[in-house]
Amino acid sequence: MFEDVRILSSCCGDASAVAKVQGGRPRVVGPLGATILKDERGPSFLAAAMLLVSLCGGRLSAQQDVRGPKLQFNPSLAVGYSTTDNVNYLDDPTASTSSDTSTQLTANLPVERRFRTGTWDLQYLGSWTRYSDNGTLDNAAHYLETGFNFEATRRSTFRVNGVYALTQQQAVPREAPDFVTGDELFLGERQEVRAYGVGLGYGLEIDPTWTWDTNISGSQAQASPIDGYQDGTSGLARQDTNSFQARTRFDRERSERFTLGGEYQYSRFDLTDEGVEVVHALSTTWNRKLGRKSTLAGELGGYHRSSDAGATTTSYQADGVLVAVSYSYTPVTGLTARLGLSVAPTSGGTLQGTSTNRTIQAFLTGNHENSRLVWELGGYHSVRDASDGTVPTLEVLSLTASVEHVIQAAVGLRLQGNRADQVSDVDGYAEGQYYSATLNCVWYPLGRTLVSGG
Repeated sequence: MFEDVRILSSCCGDASAVAKVQGGRPRVVGPLGATILKDERGPSFLAAAMLLVSLCGGRLSAQQDVRGPKLQFNPSLAVGYSTTDNVNYLDDPTASTSSDTSTQLTANLPVERRFRTGTWDLQYLGSWTRYSDNGTLDNAAHYLETGFNFEATRRSTFRVNGVYALTQQQAVPREAPDFVTGDELFLGERQEVRAYGVGLGYGLEIDPTWTWDTNISGSQAQASPIDGYQDGTSGLARQDTNSFQARTRFDRERSERFTLGGEYQYSRFDLTDEGVEVVHALSTTWNRKLGRKSTLAGELGGYHRSSDAGATTTSYQADGVLVAVSYSYTPVTGLTARLGLSVAPTSGGTLQGTSTNRTIQAFLTGNHENSRLVWELGGYHSVRDASDGTVPTLEVLSLTASVEHVIQAAVGLRLQGNRADQVSDVDGYAEGQYYSATLNCVWYPLGRTLVSGG
């Protein structure tokens, strides 16, 4: 539905370490892509956005060098038609109809300004959706992130960024889940999730082989029923979550191809009915270049988690193993394969209380600079074991596929499909499935930038 936004991080609502399997250093706050959001302002903002890009069209290129700052502005607007077999996500035996079609308007307005000592970026993504039969689910969607990176000295960098979003979307594969905006791996009751996040970070190059990086971040995710909508399922409502995380990490470059490091992370989660959970995690990290075409990165360590008594839970303490591994392979320019797996503690999200996720995910993308065809295949399989042994285990498989044909420099035709199936070890508990297919006509006012995947 939206243009790809790949921001590697994880911070907040659901504290899974799946994002870590991507390798590289995460940003302070963790938005990774847009979701179906809602706000009261509606199409008036889209009209303003169309006017903005029209006025800029004659004066800005997709990447324009000017004296001093460098400006990047790559907007796009799209009109689409979508169909789905289950607007409720979970199985709903009381619903008169679960299938529906919808029309959509989407906007992607990314801006980056480079200065001599830093960069400022702003990412806005919006979607306006109108359903044919389920009018109560009509929504306007907004996602806004802004950040500033400042080179304090030749060897140190300061970072600050923030994000706001409101989403209904669930279980759509991305190269890393978006926990700040509630981009949940698992299916639950269809709700609106409003989220805020802010983070500060500092990085220092101690010497040519040693680096130190630290950051703190906080976020809030609140779920609420959709006005006028009741799905009739016995599924799970998402938990409201306030979170705080602090992380520090050292890396040493052992050779041109191998980097070894260590990381400590403190996390605190205030859950609606489940009390407060605190997690201490200590791990060893590594990054190995296996030649010019492939990279292997990973993390191995342990964690200690503790929770006080909540409205529906008792206090507990537990220890576990933290594992995250990712592999990236680019056999030819423009073709990239990525595989990741992780085992990590989670808090909040669809499953009540705290839990452990075991996740495998894979993506294959094609985006050659000289080709007018851009495509992606991806998916994940995840198992969520609750800390409370009386709560059923959830298992979900989610797949996505998209292909876009750039008809000419300013126009593209994109087809995207998503599929998710969820089961549990107790029949009828939070089980569900849905598929969706969307056809979009995309307009790039300043031209489509075809980027080499190599």
